[in-house]
Amino acid sequence: MHPHRFRALMLSVVLAIGLYGVVVVWADPDALAQAFMRLSLENWAVLLGLSLVNYLLRFFRWVAYLVRMGHRPPLGLHFLVYMGGFAFTATPGKAGEAVRAVYLKHLHVPYSASLAALFAERLQDMLVVLMLGALVLLSLPDYEFVFYAGGALTVVAVVALQSQALQRLFQRWWDAFSPQKLRPLGHHLFEMLDKSRQLMRGSVVVWGVALGLLAWGAEGWGFVLTVDWLGIPTESSIGLFVGIYALSMLAGALSFLPGGLGSAEAAMGGMLVLLGVPLPVAVVATLICRLATLWFAIGLGLLAMLVLQGVSDWNVLAASDGEAMPAKAAAGESK
Repeated sequence: MHPHRFRALMLSVVLAIGLYGVVVVWADPDALAQAFMRLSLENWAVLLGLSLVNYLLRFFRWVAYLVRMGHRPPLGLHFLVYMGGFAFTATPGKAGEAVRAVYLKHLHVPYSASLAALFAERLQDMLVVLMLGALVLLSLPDYEFVFYAGGALTVVAVVALQSQALQRLFQRWWDAFSPQKLRPLGHHLFEMLDKSRQLMRGSVVVWGVALGLLAWGAEGWGFVLTVDWLGIPTESSIGLFVGIYALSMLAGALSFLPGGLGSAEAAMGGMLVLLGVPLPVAVVATLICRLATLWFAIGLGLLAMLVLQGVSDWNVLAASDGEAMPAKAAAGESK
């Protein structure tokens, strides 16, 4: 791990500890401790298991993205690379997860393909979160602005991505007015957008969003179980709590704070308080949810990174699997 990335990660961790510490002191430590004790080890295992379901489904979708673009890295290494990206989830807009592209380059996947997959993943997840977040509007119309803001951004991005004419216009503008040294960077960006277009069409969007609904729905269900175990009735409002989870994730993403720290927690806890949930219980539910999702992902990502750091010869490992090469290239060599 590059020292700069490690320092950025450690800074996020320190800021999170400080933020959570302030919240705990402010919200009555004794009451929080009592609420935390309501969850057993079995409860925690269920929550972490649901988060694992989320990661596995998203990995399966990610693999399908790369296969569609003609790339089949060795599955084991590919899984470690994908999980390793979660080590940098606590970055603005989760941009640090793009580190996957650096590792996948060693497995013969060009930057444009892996970044296109990341872009498509973000866009389809935005659609998913909006769909799940819509459930909360039935009970909390005051948060409609978050839904509409995210919806507008998603629609604009999808339309812009699909417009070849708009891309050609930007390309001509870039070639005409950008500095000579920056033109290759623009060409790489346009190539990435062109590849992303393959992942945002017809059936690809349908099954991509469907897998996203299952993946993020699993973590949403974990939040439902959490509030239920803390004594908050959920029988008639499952959709509401799933929506609260989704909207808090959206609020964190739109804030562009590292991992949505502070904004996601404030949105989640605030909505619970608006429902009449006592503040200590709302704080505990929020902290448990973030520990079982965001920080669990970061922890697994760090473990994957440690394993990847021990890989000594990527070229040998990639060459040991015929599928490590781009599928089209492998087909050409076999003729």
